[in-house]
Amino acid sequence: MKKLISSLFFIALSTITLYAIAQTTEQEFLNKNKKKKGVITTASGLQYEIITKASGQKPMLSNQVRVHYVGTLINGTEFDNSYKRGDAPTVFPVSAVIQGWQEGLQLMPIGSKFKFYIPSALAYGTSGTGKLIKPNETLVFVVELIGIVGVNDPKPIETETTQPEIKQEVKPATKPTFRFVKAKNRLIIFR
Repeated sequence: MKKLISSLFFIALSTITLYAIAQTTEQEFLNKNKKKKGVITTASGLQYEIITKASGQKPMLSNQVRVHYVGTLINGTEFDNSYKRGDAPTVFPVSAVIQGWQEGLQLMPIGSKFKFYIPSALAYGTSGTGKLIKPNETLVFVVELIGIVGVNDPKPIETETTQPEIKQEVKPATKPTFRFVKAKNRLIIFR
């Protein structure tokens, strides 16, 4: 029993230590970064640079936007890149992305390109996501705002696909069985 308690204590202490180190690293980076020429810091803590200035309309939270972007960690590790997924830019509702993106996109006129430095509190916080984005991870995105769907961008979203159409063989109808699992506030349905 003593060994179990000691092990649990060690795990808890290690987790707290790693959490504190991550927070310190994030704060050191953001404090140093905000002093760079051209970096603007908002009241929420979002930092950004204007790479390409434009004078078009800015999106609102209720809009859908068409963007290209590259996402990296502060050490330069790339975790997402819309350019590598094909020619078509990514389309999504402004309200459907992390808070740092929501705030940053609303600062961008159509045609501009910004670099966002998003503190973990405006990204994935203390939980992180996936294998690369750890808890308390500052994210860096270079975002190009190509258009606002329905404003300057009349191209329907449905016609845009970067995946080839896959034809499936038709099987006789069977009664489907479903299993519901709740994981991380998402409902997953298995057939």
